[in-house]
Amino acid sequence: DFEKNQLKPMELIDVPGQNRFKIEEHFLTFIQDQLDDSKISAFVDAMSAYDEFSKHVERWVEENQ
Repeated sequence: DFEKNQLKPMELIDVPGQNRFKIEEHFLTFIQDQLDDSKISAFVDAMSAYDEFSKHVERWVEENQ
């Protein structure tokens, strides 16, 4: 009942307090250096092996076509 009556979908930017945190510059650079298409594709391929992630994988594939 709580989820049905109290929770609603919203964008992360609209969540209170999310903008008060700053990522340290060297950590942000590290993250950006690690994210490349081949690693992301491998991650999505690995997720697709599990039924519980299928709807998320399908959405990711649809958005990137």
